[in-house]
Amino acid sequence: ALNLQEREKNVLAYNEWTRIWTPELVFLNSPDYLISKNLQGESDSRVILVTQTGPTKHDNGSLVKNFFYKNVFISKFSTYTIDTLCDFDMFYFPFSIQTCNTVIALANPVAAEVELIPKEVTVDDREFETFYLIESTIGITKDYETRIDAENIIVSMKFSYSILPIILTNYIPVIVLNMINQYTNYLTGPARFEVILTVNATVLMTLASLFISSTNAMAKTTYVKMMDVWMLVNFTYPFIIITLHIVIYWLERIKQSKGCVINLLVRFSRVMLPALYILFIVIYLLVGYTRK
Repeated sequence: ALNLQEREKNVLAYNEWTRIWTPELVFLNSPDYLISKNLQGESDSRVILVTQTGPTKHDNGSLVKNFFYKNVFISKFSTYTIDTLCDFDMFYFPFSIQTCNTVIALANPVAAEVELIPKEVTVDDREFETFYLIESTIGITKDYETRIDAENIIVSMKFSYSILPIILTNYIPVIVLNMINQYTNYLTGPARFEVILTVNATVLMTLASLFISSTNAMAKTTYVKMMDVWMLVNFTYPFIIITLHIVIYWLERIKQSKGCVINLLVRFSRVMLPALYILFIVIYLLVGYTRK
């Protein structure tokens, strides 16, 4: 013990500072259970006294004089840079909201005897390259799987993806390309088949390139994401147009089918197909924005 006197002035020398108990933290959802004493920044930690008049100007490398033990708090200030493991559900990408938790516990043997009091979370930057921070909270949890039978501090941060860059680089270009495909359905004349086939085949290859690039840019998962559904449907659109006009061209060449079949296929390509495509876009956006 330091034998501090409650109602008398006390003096702490450096060797007495080293005997003061300070918390040793373990980050439970970090790789290999990182412990604060092994992290860069622990050597720069400051331990100061906080009295009724405010914190002292001295740290654990200095002599602290004339402080009263009553109503004095010993505070430790440390800065660590760590990586934590977070489980993200990427199915609704890019409309999903992701939650990343940092769980902190005491690694000291007296962890079960210490009361943890969370205060607040301060975040300097809320906008990043592809996402932004929506909310940050701090609290106490006992539900985390841990080898330590005590309360843990949990810092929870909610992130949302920046939709605008994805709209500009993916959604709008794909819609414009399929609008060009749809325009070819309204061509007439004997040479329309070659134009329709050429335009849709070119757009099909362009969409394939977009599909590959967007897949490579996204996180790899074992399940299909909403972005994959979007690209697959749009990739199928020019293929359907090519198939329809090949059938129409074949029916016109054999001259044995009734004109009503050809008219039905033409009407489907000009009216029903774009209507189904617009319906898909509306449902896709509604499902996505219900997750925001």
